[in-house]
Amino acid sequence: MAVVSSPCLVAAGWVPVVISALVRRARGYCGLWCGHFGLDGRGVAPGCFAPHDLRVSCAVWLGVSALFGSGGMVYHVHPGGLLFLFISLAGVVVNLSAIGSGKSAPEEVNVVVEISKDSHPVKYELDKNCGAFCVDRFLPTAMYYPCNYGFIPETIAGDGDPVDVLVLTRFPVITGAVISSRPVGALMMSDESGEDVKVVAVPARKVDPYYDGVNDYSDLPQSFLDSVSHFFSFYKKLEKDKFVSVGAWKDAEFAKGLIRESMSSAAR
Repeated sequence: MAVVSSPCLVAAGWVPVVISALVRRARGYCGLWCGHFGLDGRGVAPGCFAPHDLRVSCAVWLGVSALFGSGGMVYHVHPGGLLFLFISLAGVVVNLSAIGSGKSAPEEVNVVVEISKDSHPVKYELDKNCGAFCVDRFLPTAMYYPCNYGFIPETIAGDGDPVDVLVLTRFPVITGAVISSRPVGALMMSDESGEDVKVVAVPARKVDPYYDGVNDYSDLPQSFLDSVSHFFSFYKKLEKDKFVSVGAWKDAEFAKGLIRESMSSAAR
């Protein structure tokens, strides 16, 4: 069985990427994940590749591979091709209206993860207009998010943004993933923009029965609650003109009531 290197496959995958990137640069379209993968060394900027471009590249690359890979030949993939394939699969564009807050909300809610648990101190935020995850900023403090951080689609909280949710899981959940979660409490907070309550949740029972016994924040380890309070008390400490005031924990019923109100606000 022959093993050959085929740079043509990589070149074929480049074509739609380059064309689409030039069009997007002309339009000043916002990019996605370039800073995360180090494609341009500057973080997200106008004209960066969007996931759609890379998925098209992936499709072309796989198509050419299938076309010329028949007859018992196995292609040795160029590292560049692997990079495009990986980013194509990892890139995410979110359609919030298709996700919704959850059929059983507020008992179980859909949470779109923006920042993974224990990930690098980079704050990602979903651009609600183009559906892309953009780099909001790099945290100046050497701190890591103690749990997955995201939001509930089709909700509007007191600060005008979707309800923020901290999802406690045994393993990190990647940015862009949607996880069905059970609200078990809330941490009262405020910052330079006003009220900024964080709902705390665990995976739905069908997602991970490990947390079956957790029905309220008081069922969680005190060490976890302390780490969350500590993180949000200090993660903006070195940022100019920013501050955070962390208050008391509230129970599951409070969290569900908050979500219910925010769903009503979004429906108006």
